[in-house]
Amino acid sequence: MFERYTESARRVLFLARKEALQRGCSSIHTEHILLGVIHVADDITTNIFRNAGVSIETVVSAMSAPKPPIPLTVDIPFHSETKRVLQYAAAEAERLQGALLAHYVLADDHIGPEHLLLGLLREENATAAVMLVQRGVRLDIVRRESASKLGEAR
Repeated sequence: MFERYTESARRVLFLARKEALQRGCSSIHTEHILLGVIHVADDITTNIFRNAGVSIETVVSAMSAPKPPIPLTVDIPFHSETKRVLQYAAAEAERLQGALLAHYVLADDHIGPEHLLLGLLREENATAAVMLVQRGVRLDIVRRESASKLGEAR
């Protein structure tokens, strides 16, 4: 299922699961994905978060109080909002790949942390998206930043 995900994106999902379990949640929510993206911050996401003042502390403070942790061996599902975020991330990767190909740049078929961030922003009513938008992180800006950085890397 996660073959297209880069190692960094897989790490985001692993950390999101870990965060959810440590906070006693029965499913992985968008804010857990956001915490994972912040933990794994790369060239693209680091500047976006820094400019918006988004940090682990700001995300944690916006989350509900943690419950007793769940053992790490328990398998927990993605929340329905998070499932949509993953679908949006795949769509954003394809969209970005198409934009890069239109400019004659060789693009690969991966889903990275930047695509997960774009997916979070597309799930507009999710806790993570609301928090990001309140801090000035906008979908169009992240798309431009992602295309620019990925284009430079090619």
